Amino acid sequence: MVLDHKAVTMTSSAPKNLLIAPVGVLLMSIGAIAVGIYLTIEHIRIKLQLSGSGLCYALASGGCEVTGGRFGSLLGVPVSVIGMAGAITTASLALIVLFRRSQARDVARGLLFLMACGSVVASIVMFGLSLVEGSFCPFCILWYGINLFTWFLAMWGLDQPPVAAVVDAAQKLYQGTGLIAVGTFVVAILGGNIVYHETVAEAKAERAENDRNDLNTILAGQPSGPLHVEGAPVRYSRTATPDSGAGNTTTHVSIVKLSDFECPYCKRFWLDMETFLDETTLPVALSFVHFPLDSQCNPLIESEFHIQACQAAVAAECARKQGKFWEYAGRLFENQPKFDLEQLLTMAAELGLDKNAFEFCLGEPSSTAKVRADVEVGLTQHVTGTPTLFVDGYVVRHALRKEQLEQLVRDVLANRSAEPKSN
Repeated sequence: MVLDHKAVTMTSSAPKNLLIAPVGVLLMSIGAIAVGIYLTIEHIRIKLQLSGSGLCYALASGGCEVTGGRFGSLLGVPVSVIGMAGAITTASLALIVLFRRSQARDVARGLLFLMACGSVVASIVMFGLSLVEGSFCPFCILWYGINLFTWFLAMWGLDQPPVAAVVDAAQKLYQGTGLIAVGTFVVAILGGNIVYHETVAEAKAERAENDRNDLNTILAGQPSGPLHVEGAPVRYSRTATPDSGAGNTTTHVSIVKLSDFECPYCKRFWLDMETFLDETTLPVALSFVHFPLDSQCNPLIESEFHIQACQAAVAAECARKQGKFWEYAGRLFENQPKFDLEQLLTMAAELGLDKNAFEFCLGEPSSTAKVRADVEVGLTQHVTGTPTLFVDGYVVRHALRKEQLEQLVRDVLANRSAEPKSN
């Protein structure tokens, strides 16, 4: 690149915005690249169900889950990688405005504004998709703000009307400076996508090793035997139904899950458990035990935490009395954390529950007593967080992915087969 030192040193007659604006755009682009790197890491963590960033969850209950959702990728490329490519292109145009000769600089200003307009449009679209998802990522919001401020700076740095600048830039998109911008964007996407897939492959290999070590640690513990909780709803896999003798714990693997409807990790685990029970050919019986991390019904919690979790658990118990526990529990996780009374009644109505009986049940002492009894079971078993599992008595104090569950159940069954049979 040939530098024009006269271009760097603005004459006294040149407006200050022609220098300040591209410098500001350059700084904003660097910030956008940093946020993009962070969101891409979160995207990988969420896709592979690795432990997420504490910072993201500290700022929002849903963390950055939306980055790994159905709108988190475009044609297999993470949206964050595409956004980073845009920020890199914007930064390159800002450098051209600062250091190239006047003709290239004038074209770059228009292209810079055109690129900033595209970023704002993309931000508006992604914000709308976040509304559809019902989840907002705090760092995505930060990125949208950076794009908006970049657009303002790019417009401020124009030396002609915005519309004229866009038309002129579009006409010169495939000439000189325009080709540099297009090439930078394409190379940045391709390069970012290659790095992304290599990182995913490495993370998968590391996860597989960690999974095996995790399961070995679980199975090395001393099992207490299958945990039975009075009145807990039970769901069976296809090969373990009450008709085939699943009530006898020697014919199936018992999984007792202590869960909290306001816990985001429990929500993710619920989805995996549902898929596991639908797809597995192994004999499994799942029992659900309430353990809300809410001081209203859990003496372990001394301050405000999941402040509507107890109310949600009571509502689930009321749905159980009408034979709709699992369906209602699914609705609770889907609507997390919207558990006000109106929402609880709406979900009950959607499932066809008797409204009067449901409302009466919500205020009935026996419903709260059942939740408190479940909590007491958890405290007796030294449970301190959710989700916690008891898999044939083996304690698992964190969520497991579907593949991990499958392997753990296989290992438990294999251990049973290896045990010496008594005469």
